Amino acid sequence: MTRVPLPDPLPGMRWLFDRLAARDETRTALIGVNRAWSAGELRAAVETCAAELFRCLAVTRPGAPLALASPRSRADAVVALLSIWRLGLVPVLGDEHGARTPDGARVEPPVLRPDSAALGPRAVAGNDTGLEVLGQPWALTGAATGTPLPCARPAYVIATSGSTGPPAPVLNHADGLRNTVTALVERYRLSVDSRALLFAPFSYDAVLADLLPALLAGGAVVCCDDGSWQRASALAARMRSTGVTHAVLPPSVWRVVLSVWKAAGIRLETLVSAGEPLDTALAAELARLARAVVNAYGPSEAAVCVTTFEAGPETTAGAARTADPVPIPVGRPLPGIMVEVVDEAGVRVGPGATGRIIVRGAGVAHGYLAPVGSQTRGERFQPRGPAFGPCPPQTLHTGDIGTLTDGGDLVVVGREDDETKLHGRRIQLTAIEAALRTLPDVRDAAVTVHDDRLHCLWVPLPADSTADAPDRADALPPPTPSVWHRVSAVPTTTSDKIDRAAVLRQVTASAKTGMDSGGAPTRTSPPVPHAGGGAVDTIVGRLWRRHTSGTGEPDEDFFAVGGDSLRAMELLDDIETETGHWVDLADFLDAPTMGQLTGLLRSTEPSSTPPGPAGRETP
Repeated sequence: MTRVPLPDPLPGMRWLFDRLAARDETRTALIGVNRAWSAGELRAAVETCAAELFRCLAVTRPGAPLALASPRSRADAVVALLSIWRLGLVPVLGDEHGARTPDGARVEPPVLRPDSAALGPRAVAGNDTGLEVLGQPWALTGAATGTPLPCARPAYVIATSGSTGPPAPVLNHADGLRNTVTALVERYRLSVDSRALLFAPFSYDAVLADLLPALLAGGAVVCCDDGSWQRASALAARMRSTGVTHAVLPPSVWRVVLSVWKAAGIRLETLVSAGEPLDTALAAELARLARAVVNAYGPSEAAVCVTTFEAGPETTAGAARTADPVPIPVGRPLPGIMVEVVDEAGVRVGPGATGRIIVRGAGVAHGYLAPVGSQTRGERFQPRGPAFGPCPPQTLHTGDIGTLTDGGDLVVVGREDDETKLHGRRIQLTAIEAALRTLPDVRDAAVTVHDDRLHCLWVPLPADSTADAPDRADALPPPTPSVWHRVSAVPTTTSDKIDRAAVLRQVTASAKTGMDSGGAPTRTSPPVPHAGGGAVDTIVGRLWRRHTSGTGEPDEDFFAVGGDSLRAMELLDDIETETGHWVDLADFLDAPTMGQLTGLLRSTEPSSTPPGPAGRETP
């Protein structure tokens, strides 16, 4: 059988294939549950998969998009991703595969995904769309497109979170990705002896930071295709057996796994926290797991990462001196990237002053492919700044608010659009406040996140009310505040806007004393009574349908209806917020049906304190 010559790799990604070709062929590069692949075997698997994929595609114009949809931490998905680049195509990551180019043309790429059905011929437009990747059945669905994406050197498309509207596909260029990956090899202390955990889903650009720096350094990537990533104890066992040296997780996940990994004796070379704010208390705990703790920061519009900060003993020592969590800096920019803090006029401000964070240089994306709501979001990108190779000289307005330390390290303090994160999810404070003001006994309200809980300063109506929490607050859509502080007025700035810093200071003071400004005890949301389980069943059923594609039948399995471990954390967080009851994540993963979850809730007592910095204890 004559082998059809394959197209050249995506031009901007040649550096990756050149590096893979230069590696020692015998050294391990990819580790699955059932077997490991050397660098030579990985290259051969990519060539085979690319040939299979080429056979299934009717059109392979260089720079055309092809969407990758895969479960988390699979070795065959790694090969599939590399094969897309090998064919000269651009992988589209994330849940939103449809997009529009700046001229309005609709882009609907074909989708490559694992196929649970038996492999066999499937005729679509005259082509067999069944293929094998590392011996596993995959399928290509949808019509191939021959329209290249509008970038001279594209690398990948990733959808933003969509927290302020429909997700916006971002087109990142290859020179920015190469700049990031090369810099992270040094910043994460990777070497030929490193073994990096592949934890991030393939729908997040963080998966590229898990995968590519380790391969570029000559190390190996460890997959959890046995599903061990779903439980802290199983993941610890997997990491121990494979000798994982590097792991990148968001703080919300670190809190869940921390106590289990300490008990299991996990010790890493480098531990990276990314995606959410990291405080000194958690960093001090994480320092017990690794030689180096790195805090990383970067928006999707800037090739995964733009700054890093190594939290040494002098940084984490602050946890012992104060009971309040102090944010860890996100550090200094990667080479080729400039990060500045500017005022409303766009003028750079000095250390200690708060302003908007902007990014210039190598990592800034080409731009958006689709509108978000009624806005194009083009205002996030400004066509000025230094050019980097053939890529446009863009400046990115991140939407984050920050300040610089005297030593020049960046600290992220919030969002320009009043957004923040609670348990790893972005929430919009103004939307929650607007909902609270619709309650009949609330004249005004301001909310903030403190110690992983949503607090509310609320002004009652009438003013002389002695109620310790608003009526019917539990009827609002989640998230709703779990701690209530009755006040006579919400602090505002001179321009009559909510003073966010003052709100946080007041909440912190009230949380310390347990008293609101009027001298009355602060109130935590009451638990929903168990009586007969009816109230709990109703709430859990509603939240189950919110977080899965299921209908909420008692025997419905969480993972069979679209759930995963991070969604499980979100579901349990929402349940605790609304009912006051906390279910251990490990217990739920062992009993993941709707009926078993409500049974666990009926056997628990209302949580009296939030999780401490070390996270929740799991068996």
